[in-house]
Amino acid sequence: MRHNFLSAFIQIRLKTYLAILCILFVCTFYWGLLSLKPFTQHSQIKNRQLKFKYWEWICDPNSQQCKRRIPGIVSFGTSLSTCLMTCGPVQIWPLPTGTLSLSRNTFSFNHKQIKTNIITSHKRVEEKLIKCLQLLKKNIEVIDREEDGGLLENEVIVTVTVTGSINDVRYMLNTDETYRLLISKNISTINVAIHALTYLGARHGLETLSQLIWRDDESKCLKIIDKAVIHDSPYFTYRGLLLDTKHQHIPLRAIYRTLDGMAMNKLNVFHWYLPYSRYTGYTNSEVYTKDDVRAVTEYADLRGIRVSVEIDTANHTGFEIDYGDSTPCNTPPRESSCSVLPCENTNSTKSNTTRVVSEKYTDFLNLTGSDFIHIGGEFSDAVDSRCQNQSSEVTKTEYKNNGLVLDSYVGNTTGSHGGNIKHFIVWSKSFDSNNLNSSTTIIQSRVESLWNELERFANEKFRVIVSHRDKWYLDKLPHWTTVYRHRPWADLEMSLRDYALGGEACVWTHTIDEHSMDTLMWPQAAALAERLWSDPEDHLDGVMTRLSTQRERMVSRGIDASVLGPKWCLQNPNECN
Repeated sequence: MRHNFLSAFIQIRLKTYLAILCILFVCTFYWGLLSLKPFTQHSQIKNRQLKFKYWEWICDPNSQQCKRRIPGIVSFGTSLSTCLMTCGPVQIWPLPTGTLSLSRNTFSFNHKQIKTNIITSHKRVEEKLIKCLQLLKKNIEVIDREEDGGLLENEVIVTVTVTGSINDVRYMLNTDETYRLLISKNISTINVAIHALTYLGARHGLETLSQLIWRDDESKCLKIIDKAVIHDSPYFTYRGLLLDTKHQHIPLRAIYRTLDGMAMNKLNVFHWYLPYSRYTGYTNSEVYTKDDVRAVTEYADLRGIRVSVEIDTANHTGFEIDYGDSTPCNTPPRESSCSVLPCENTNSTKSNTTRVVSEKYTDFLNLTGSDFIHIGGEFSDAVDSRCQNQSSEVTKTEYKNNGLVLDSYVGNTTGSHGGNIKHFIVWSKSFDSNNLNSSTTIIQSRVESLWNELERFANEKFRVIVSHRDKWYLDKLPHWTTVYRHRPWADLEMSLRDYALGGEACVWTHTIDEHSMDTLMWPQAAALAERLWSDPEDHLDGVMTRLSTQRERMVSRGIDASVLGPKWCLQNPNECN
């Protein structure tokens, strides 16, 4: 009897416990459904967050790659951002060229705990570094969305040391851009030491540092690699991006955004294709003043970028110097005389042309302080001789060859600046190199990559900037892999490699404007940036993951960079290579 009573009591208790468990399960399930309600009520989406996580990532010990999985009851995984920074390929863009050693351990903090020191004997360098460190803090603050994230006692101390003898903070063609970045941990403090000979090198070091800091969505705080040794310098000295603001007016806000993207990817020359005529403004507000040029130059200088202004001579400047037959094609129908409209060609043989254009370039030299300038010729190929031949001077025997007309013009224009500037850049296929001075003239190669201009000009002792239109004209929509894998100097003899000064991507705005330029420009220009900084071997292992990470950084700073592929690829690193 006693045994039956005890058995019945146990059964009742078990049923009670099971009932309680069922009730708890139903309540939990119902609460989960409520948490999904925001997906059907658009007005509440932005104010609600999921209370659970869909995925977590672990570092596969065999492949050393991040693997996505569904979280278990006990979670041992991390967020995707933390996994990428601590597992697999190094997430730095562009890749450093020297020593690279990174810890796989992290250190948590928030942006309020960053302290800075500057060591330099140069006042101008110190002033720029103060602003540069403020910019670093601002960019980090953007990604640190949680005010209370991180352990408040943890500090990050950044010390920047510039020991070179040059007080100039501007980029010149011979500027040393080398830097060393050291990170070490001491209990609750991270010490970051950046050493460089110039402001440019120090700035690049700070840019790399910003890529070693990320926000972890699990802990809701900032993290940094707790130990690192990086020695870095660029492979090519000239790493440029051309933006055409003549065929479409691009407002300053979009130009500043472009400069931000260039700085993030260590591009260092902003080639500004600029209208310079009183009649080339499309409206009263769509013009650039001298103050605008100064503002863009100052903005670029802080970010380690040199502004190189081009007004396309001897084309597209005619309205400004409308003096009789100085502008032989300034009458309709212009399309019969020019390859690209608006025409506005100038008579290259007129002394007045040289005088006025020289005055305009003097203005720009004073505004930008550069040691090189682009004197144009991009559209001055043989087809435009139809315009030049409308001038009696041009049709004389000694000028029948279009190259001689332009060579004479270039000689006169560069000669007028002989004491003020060290280097002149001209577009290829516009001039006869036999009549140019290789010690002062730099050729920008704009032909298709099948033309072997680089080797030809290098053999003639000219320094060359490569802008192959079928690979690096971004308005022609090349895939990022096309941009990245193009190595025009790969087959060049080692004795000629030094004549390859670098490269430049071009964005011509015949069919785009400020609303479409970001997605067209990025991340393709970032792909070019690594090609010119590191010139890695021709393979794509891990490149898409690193570039996707860099693209996410750019978007966080307000740059509308295009995606590289489905988001599944981003969440499953190296599965889409």
